[in-house]
Amino acid sequence: MRYFIGIALLGAIACSCERNTGTIGLNHVNHNGFELGDHQSLPVVATSETFDSLHTSQPNFLMLGEYDDPIFGHAKASFVSQIILTGLSPDFGVNAIVDSAFLILPKAAVYGDSSAPLGFTVKRLGEVLSVDSSYLSSSSFTGVELLCDTVIEHPRNGTALVVRMDTGFFQSWVVDASQNTPEHFASNTDFVSYMPGLILEPKPGNQAMYSFNKSVQDIRVRLYYSNDSLRNDTVGKGVLPFDMLLWEIARSANVFELDHSNASFNLGSQDSVNGEHTVYLQAMGGSAIRLNMVGLDSLRGKGLLVNYASLRIPVREGSALIYSAPNSILGLVPRGNSRPLLRDYYNANPGGALMVQSVLRDRYYTLEITRHVQRLLSNTDSASPEILIVPSAMAGSANRAVINGNLDPVAPITLELYTSKPF
Repeated sequence: MRYFIGIALLGAIACSCERNTGTIGLNHVNHNGFELGDHQSLPVVATSETFDSLHTSQPNFLMLGEYDDPIFGHAKASFVSQIILTGLSPDFGVNAIVDSAFLILPKAAVYGDSSAPLGFTVKRLGEVLSVDSSYLSSSSFTGVELLCDTVIEHPRNGTALVVRMDTGFFQSWVVDASQNTPEHFASNTDFVSYMPGLILEPKPGNQAMYSFNKSVQDIRVRLYYSNDSLRNDTVGKGVLPFDMLLWEIARSANVFELDHSNASFNLGSQDSVNGEHTVYLQAMGGSAIRLNMVGLDSLRGKGLLVNYASLRIPVREGSALIYSAPNSILGLVPRGNSRPLLRDYYNANPGGALMVQSVLRDRYYTLEITRHVQRLLSNTDSASPEILIVPSAMAGSANRAVINGNLDPVAPITLELYTSKPF
C-alpha cells in the first residue's frame, strides 16, 4: 500500500511540474537562438560601397526605365530577352499576312514618378544569349532592326504595358520565314539561333523605372494574322493570334547604368576607420553596406559560447516613407573576389526582413549571425570580422534605403551578442 501511495505521489509531482512550463523562457527565444547569458551591444564600423560584378542573368523581374534621385543619383535599366515559340513548325496558312504585332509586359512594380510618361525602344537583339554565359549588370548588347519607338503617356494604367510593334518585321522574320526556311522553326534552339530576341532600352527624360513579371506566361509577343481561309470565312474570326513568350524559361538579363556623381554621398571617401553617420543601400549593385564588427576583436579566443548574435540595422527616420526600402537583406562574407552567403543560411533562415516597430513606425532589419560569430570567436574561421549587407533582390529591383550608420547619435547599427561560458 505504501509502495502504491509513493508511486501516486511521484506521478502527481511529475504532472504538476509539467503543467506550467509552456511559456517559461519564450520571451528569450529569437529565431533559432536564445537571448540568454551575458548581453553586449558591440560597436561596428559601417561604410558604403558599390557592389561590383552583379550577375543579372535570369532575373525574376525585367527592368526598364531611368530616374534622377537627389540622394542616390542617376539610374538606368535596360533588358534583353529571348522570345520562344509556343508551337513548333507553325503553319500560318496560304497567303498569310500579319495584321498587327504587340509586345505585352505585365507590370510588377514601379519606382519613381508613375504618372510620368515612359519612353523606350525595342530592337532585335544582335547576338545569341548563351546558356553557358553568366551576364553582368554592366554587360553590353547590340540592337539592330528597330521594332518599336514609343512614349506611353500613362504607363501606370492597366496591369500590363501593351505596345504595338513593326508588322513588316514579323511578316518577314516569322510568317514568311516559317515557309521559306522552316528549319529555323523546328525547335526553340533553332529559333533563338535564328532570332536571338529583343533588347529594350529607355529613352532620355524618363522619371521612373518599371519591373515586369517574368514568371507569368502573359509576358509575350502576340501576332494577329489572316490567310486566304480566314479572309474567305464569312462566319468565323477574320484573324488568329500567334504567341511567342518571354517567359521565365527564355534566357534574359538586366543591364544597369548608375551614376553617383550627383548623389548626396561619395563612395570614394568613406571613413573605414571610424565609420559613417549614414550609409546607403541600393539594389542594381548601386550601394552595399560593409560592416566591420570591430567589437569582436577583444572576445576572440576566450572560449565563449555564442547563444545568439544579430545585427540591428535601423532605416533612417522618414527614409522608408520616401523610398521603397528593400523587403529584406542578405549577409555575405567578402573573401577576395568571392562573396558567399553567411553560414547561418545553410540550415535556417537568419531573418533579414524589414520590420516595423511600435506606433512610431520605426523601421529596421535584424539579421541573425550566430553561427558566423561563433566561428570567428573560436578562431574556426580566419576571415576578418566583416559582412557585406545587400538587398535580397539586387538584380531585379530598384529599391533603396538610407540607413543609420554606426556614428548615428540616436540609433546606430549595432551587433547584439549573448554569450556564456561552457561548463
